[in-house]
Amino acid sequence: MSELSAIIGRLRARREALEITRTEAARRSGLSPNAPKAIEDGPSSPSLATLEKYAVGLGMRIECDDKPTRLVVRLIDGPASAPPEK
Repeated sequence: MSELSAIIGRLRARREALEITRTEAARRSGLSPNAPKAIEDGPSSPSLATLEKYAVGLGMRIECDDKPTRLVVRLIDGPASAPPEK
């Protein structure tokens, strides 16, 4: 299973655990009503920005580490942290 498939599987499981419809998940995420179906069922590969919006709408966040040889993406339970104050 690819990292993307694993993340999408966790997002779907979270939506189902919250017992909300795809339409409600889209509303909470600020995405189009059809976006959750496209994310969860494919075959398209959603952008990282779309996955981030969907995760936040489900009360999760995505963290990325730019490693020298690859991009590491983690899906974490809990809301996104606030940006540091200047």
